[in-house]
Amino acid sequence: MSRPLIGVVVVTHNSAPWLPETLESISQQTHLPDRVAIVDDHSTDATGDLVDQWVASVQQVGISVKWAASTSVEEEPRTRIARNFAQGVGTLSGMDFVALADHDDVWLPRRLEVQTALMSEQRLSYLASDGITEGDPGTLFEAFDVPVSCEGWESRALLRHVLRHSVATGSASMIRPEELLRSGSFVPPRGWLHDRWWSILAATRGTLRISREPVIQYRISPGQSVGLDRGRQRTKGFGRFRSVKASDVGRLSALHDLKKQAAPELQGELTWGRLLKTLL
Repeated sequence: MSRPLIGVVVVTHNSAPWLPETLESISQQTHLPDRVAIVDDHSTDATGDLVDQWVASVQQVGISVKWAASTSVEEEPRTRIARNFAQGVGTLSGMDFVALADHDDVWLPRRLEVQTALMSEQRLSYLASDGITEGDPGTLFEAFDVPVSCEGWESRALLRHVLRHSVATGSASMIRPEELLRSGSFVPPRGWLHDRWWSILAATRGTLRISREPVIQYRISPGQSVGLDRGRQRTKGFGRFRSVKASDVGRLSALHDLKKQAAPELQGELTWGRLLKTLL
């Protein structure tokens, strides 16, 4: 069996304080990537010079790097971030798996080796892994209250949980781009982060897996657009109902549209009635 082709997407924006350590951790993997796509969102610092220096060094070990400016014109932060990552994945045609990377996190040395092995075991389209965080709580899964038992849940229970709770942090995730692109719903709708949307999309197809093995050191940096924001995940009962906004109607509609392509046994979870019960 041939070795899978591995791609990496890094999105940068004024990343100079952290980027060298992030890029070095990518080039020091026990299982090196084949191609790296870097999407820069209009940096005004030394990010470009740092990328150029890194590209010159990794090309010597056979890693191909493509660096491009963001093409997104979206102003809403979540939508803009999601479109940047979608742009990067779109340039990595032919890759079997793609690891997602934030500009300020440090990869553990065996990240690609561990995630590639898990993705190769079964036909997954999204792997959501854990990461080590600074301070308290100590891991991403602890921050997002990801249950210990969810690794063994069947597809229906996992989908119900993922519809209501975040389980995936993009910088610790790996995707099978062919599967997601083929769905016709790859580009996240406005207001959705890429990791949240793609993990839900995979869950509707029964191809999401959660792994508690940490693969990154997640750095909490000043000025993060999203970070460990959990939104309304912990809001329950009438308080959650009162927090509903007009934009939530569009979000529900986007989820309902996934019913057409969901696995037959999971389509019932995406009816209007079931979605309202799950989310509200």
